Parts: sequence; C-alpha cells; structure tokens
Amino acid sequence: MTSALPPLPPLPQVLINRLPPATPPSVSKTFETSKERARATLLEEPGVRVPLSVRRHQALVLDRVIDRLGYEPHGHRLYVLEIAGPCPRVKVGASRDVVRRIKEHIGEMNSCQHGVLDAHVTDALGNARAVSHAEAHAQRFMNRFFTPMTSREHFTDADFFQATVIATVAFGLSMNVQEPSGPPV
Repeated sequence: MTSALPPLPPLPQVLINRLPPATPPSVSKTFETSKERARATLLEEPGVRVPLSVRRHQALVLDRVIDRLGYEPHGHRLYVLEIAGPCPRVKVGASRDVVRRIKEHIGEMNSCQHGVLDAHVTDALGNARAVSHAEAHAQRFMNRFFTPMTSREHFTDADFFQATVIATVAFGLSMNVQEPSGPPV
C-alpha cells in the first residue's frame, strides 16, 4: 500500500505577489540562452580564468538585479545566487547592500572557476533583526531539502527556483519582526 503525501497548502496571496516577476518572453529567452551558454562554457572549459562570455553573462545578472531594485538599492534583503562550475551550487544570503555583495560573490566565484548564472533579491525588510530572522528561516528550510556545503549558505544539489521560493517564504515569515525596544531587562 502506498501512502500519498498530503498536498501542500496554497501560498498566501501576499507571498505570491512577491515571487520573481514574469519577464517578457523575448527578454527571458535571451537571458536563458545566455545562461545556458555560460553554464556549458564553465563545464567545458575549466581553466585559470573565467571566459569573457561568462563574465558578460554575469554583467547581465548584475544589471537585472539593479533593475529589480530600482530606486531602492539599499535595505536589508535576502538574495539567492545560482552558481555554476566544477561544483555547482545555490547560495542563500542576506545583505544591506546586495549589489556590492553580489559583485563580491562574482569576484570570489570567478577566482575559483565558477560563475554566477542568476540572482534573485527579495524586497527590503524593515531592520537587521528581521533579515537575520529571514536568513535563518531560509537556511533552515534549505538544510531540510538540500545538501549543505561547508558553508551554511551554500547548497550543492539545490534548484535555483525552489531556493527563490524558499527565500520568498522566509521573507514573508519575517515581515513583522521588530527590533527590540528599550534596554534589556
């Protein structure tokens, strides 16, 4: 006798509204084509330097993040990175300045023959405590479903889209976390 898992409850509308926006098919297709070429290049041409085509794709990733942030580049946010190379992974992290932090990750990954293929950034959370709470939730969820690497933020067998959904849910669970007021008792 087979036991079927109960269906997952539907996501609340407030979280559905925060999922990554659908992009026009032509933009999405161009980006996805570039992404797949960069992935193939990283797997086929391991070397000392990351090829120019991959670095161009990473510039596209950064441009998409900047476009997503619009006029609000700073704020406590979660981010998810899809990283390809000899050891592909997904990274879930948090930062107050995600553009700077993603640039740093691109440099770090390039130095070890990996490339950042995609990035997802949540809306800003109200304070450092809320983003710390959200990051802990996201990493705990990721640990339940995927294999963590030596760092608590990197997961080897993770799917990028699933990680973005987990980050969005963790964001939603942490929206109302407040900084403590007054001196500790």
